[in-house]
Amino acid sequence: MNRKQLAVTIVLVLLVFASNRLFRQQESRPVSTATGEPVPDAFAENVQLDIMNRDGKRIYQIHASTMEYFPDTDRLQFQQPRLELTRHSDSHWLLLAESGYTAQDGDPVWLQGKVTIQQLDAGSGVPLRIETSDVLVKPGARLAETAQAASITGNGYQLDTNGFSADFNNNRLELHSRVRGRLNGAS
Repeated sequence: MNRKQLAVTIVLVLLVFASNRLFRQQESRPVSTATGEPVPDAFAENVQLDIMNRDGKRIYQIHASTMEYFPDTDRLQFQQPRLELTRHSDSHWLLLAESGYTAQDGDPVWLQGKVTIQQLDAGSGVPLRIETSDVLVKPGARLAETAQAASITGNGYQLDTNGFSADFNNNRLELHSRVRGRLNGAS
């Protein structure tokens, strides 16, 4: 075999090896739909997840009508999520949304579409209720925020604002802008 034939043989062997490797990589990738959108690797209905910290204490609980896992983006996608945050035994918050997603580790959580936030243990009076959309929740820090319009109702008042930050540890709301309110039905 001369040098030219040896070079051609080596190139052909390398092409076969590279093609084989490329095909194996293609087989290990998740199949996409005809539109090019990724498909989930796992799917479940009527899900309840308890997200724990390293000490085994529950940070939050999430219920959802469906959950899908997308390995390419390490993303859990929820439909109709219901997120429950409890601080010790004295502060209980419920966050409801049309949809939402999080990374596999569960923090932060993005709630999308219409979002309702309720304080469930208001003691006396009407519990605090917030109607808004597109909320970023940081369950480990017990914080939430949005830049969207929000309506906040409580015992004898209603507030409207553009954006807020919530600190569930201290039961505190910071209203961002264009705040308007009514006390006991007065404007």
